[in-house]
Amino acid sequence: MNNKLMSDSSAMRAIFAPSNKPPRPCRISPVQAEQDRRWRRMLTPKKHKRDQIKAEGLPELFFRIATFAENQGITRHSVPRGCWNVIINAEWTLSLNLQETEQLNHKAIEIPPYAAYIEQNGTPLGIIGATGGALMVGAEIELMDALTNVMSLERK
Repeated sequence: MNNKLMSDSSAMRAIFAPSNKPPRPCRISPVQAEQDRRWRRMLTPKKHKRDQIKAEGLPELFFRIATFAENQGITRHSVPRGCWNVIINAEWTLSLNLQETEQLNHKAIEIPPYAAYIEQNGTPLGIIGATGGALMVGAEIELMDALTNVMSLERK
């Protein structure tokens, strides 16, 4: 596995595939090891009601996408190859890569490990991951609203 992706990999394992197994030993720099420890602390849920769980430091939009996928029962084992593609509503489409390697989405676009590719009305808006990313200006709020609406409808 590529060393620069270690923090993303550890962060997403904590969200999508929690395990009681200790992490495999690997050779990473002390800086990367500290970053990995920080991700683990940030992704450890607080002892509150499920609706109040926040992952501090994780981009809020990506956290909502991860929560949406989790509510849909998606784990990295339920999508063995490729990306999980979902149409949120008439406007928004997501491709979420839960694997440790780059994967192709439904449009043959390479999505980095543990990242989400976002489209609005067929127009690519960007790719975001646990450590950040690039997204067209203004799209973040609209997509968060769409995800919130869909998740609130599912609860009813």
